[in-house]
Amino acid sequence: MILLTTLNSQYVHTALALYTLQAYCRPDFPDLQVLEFNINQSLDWILGEIYRKKPRILGISTNIWNITQSLELVDRVKKVRPETVVILGGPEATADYAAILKRPGAPDYIVLGEGEATLRELLVKLEGGQPDLSSIAGLAWCQGGEPERTPDRAPIDLATLPFPYPDLTAFRHRILYYEASRGCPFRCTYCLSGWEKAKLRTLPLDRVKADLKRFVTAGVRTVKLIDRTFNVDRARAAAVLQFLLEQGEETEFHFELVGELLDEELIRLLKAAPAGRFRVEIGVQSTCVEALKAVRRYQDLAKLQANCLALPTREEGLDQPRPLVHLDLIAGLPYEDLATFGRSFDWTFRLRPDELQLGFLKLLKGSPLREQAAEYGYAYTKTPPYELLRNKWLSYADLLVLKGVEEMVEKFFNSRHFRYTLAYLFRDETLSPWAFFAALARFGRAQGFSGQARKQTALYHGLWQFLTSEFLPKAG
Repeated sequence: MILLTTLNSQYVHTALALYTLQAYCRPDFPDLQVLEFNINQSLDWILGEIYRKKPRILGISTNIWNITQSLELVDRVKKVRPETVVILGGPEATADYAAILKRPGAPDYIVLGEGEATLRELLVKLEGGQPDLSSIAGLAWCQGGEPERTPDRAPIDLATLPFPYPDLTAFRHRILYYEASRGCPFRCTYCLSGWEKAKLRTLPLDRVKADLKRFVTAGVRTVKLIDRTFNVDRARAAAVLQFLLEQGEETEFHFELVGELLDEELIRLLKAAPAGRFRVEIGVQSTCVEALKAVRRYQDLAKLQANCLALPTREEGLDQPRPLVHLDLIAGLPYEDLATFGRSFDWTFRLRPDELQLGFLKLLKGSPLREQAAEYGYAYTKTPPYELLRNKWLSYADLLVLKGVEEMVEKFFNSRHFRYTLAYLFRDETLSPWAFFAALARFGRAQGFSGQARKQTALYHGLWQFLTSEFLPKAG
């Protein structure tokens, strides 16, 4: 049999890449199966499950969260089933194919970039006993101990891809991923889009509607569209939102939006959705003009602010028609120090999101910013996720401050357990959210309720103690 597998970051997630590959290759290889695992499972157990399947060909999808375990898994598979042909794919394998192929216990082949057509052609060659691989675009392997690769493959026509999931009833209570487009018109240097050459491609609109209808009909709980810029074509985005509003049912759809590209029509449609129907994620990343310029992220902050504030907020009531709004910040961009980031944090918090993610810069393999690491003084972790440790503007001590704020935001704001207290504290703009959460982080570290999971009652007690003994007396 032919087996495709991966290690998801959590059980609730699904591996869209595997199901897309399976659907694309199924006409020629009906025995191709998908078997999902996750990074919280024992590698010994995973190896045993694969071994019992006795695959003649094993494909493994890699990403930043699973590359280390995946390479160890490849090594173990080659030791216990040397006859199995192992193929790697995914962004981590693509970005580092030469080094991976030179490792002891290396995979036999690496599919570079988009994998559907490359994998199918490779399987045809392998099953037919044809040794010549030079005609397969987008493929790497070792020849005489040295990595070989063929030219990049031309971008695939998305309309040729079938609906990925074979039976939706098995996925109703998991997060299903879907892509209505591939690529991104922007070239932010911290993202893999910074080096991608393919233009933005979209599935035909009628096909997208039909696919999304299948999710709704099957009663799937959550569908996350992984399009990097869902609303870059505003008319198309409006057509999709309008279609989903007409469907009824309770499936939640998650979209990644470009905040400044929202318009009156899109905002109207988002506000018309029943509570729990739409979840939107908007990347603010920073308000530091120098930082944004350095990473080639050009955005109209005034328009972004106006559009975000035009969306309904949690203060208007969770039972009212409204999308859930999630905003992102990235700590560690060039030219942004602790004080500058604090201003970005305050500005973004005052857009009144339901959730605020304080993320930390990852120096991704293949990203342009990683190639500029020395210029900006970046130190980052050697192993995935290649996270920032310091740069010219942030020391490691500064990073610890940011980590403390991130923890307090997750426990007290994003959890939504303290929304009424926080809404009262931030009822006007006299209190700096950054100053508040930084002070709470210092207090939490001193009192021992940071750095570990705590019962909800302990967090309520900790916040009350902070407000009554530390924050309010000093503020007054």
